[in-house]
Amino acid sequence: MPNDLVNNDNVQRYFDAIDSLVDHGKINEKAGLEFDLGYVDKMIFSCALANGFKITTGDDDIKDFAVQEFGADFRGWISPIGMINGWVRNGLIEWNDSLHAYLSVWKRDNEHPQPQRQKTAFKKLTGRRYPGS
Repeated sequence: MPNDLVNNDNVQRYFDAIDSLVDHGKINEKAGLEFDLGYVDKMIFSCALANGFKITTGDDDIKDFAVQEFGADFRGWISPIGMINGWVRNGLIEWNDSLHAYLSVWKRDNEHPQPQRQKTAFKKLTGRRYPGS
């Protein structure tokens, strides 16, 4: 991401607001526990809000925080495989054995499950089965 999208006043304002909410023990209304977001979570979310981007995460805590506290500004999220599908669909990457090996690592490392509809789309786009499907 270009530096001007990361280091600007809007990102800093969102970061300060997020940091304050978390530091003051904002409660997740779904889970009944305080939100636990680290620096990287706060920075990624701040950049997404300031630039109108979606986020990609399997972390329910950050998703719940985003919807609960910034619902009007939050553009939503996309699964990692959904993002890859978009890249393939738009010709930004050409799927190959090397890239496919990364997905096997996701499975091995027990990454968050990917949505079934995105797995189906992946198979249609690449001709390959998503590992673990």
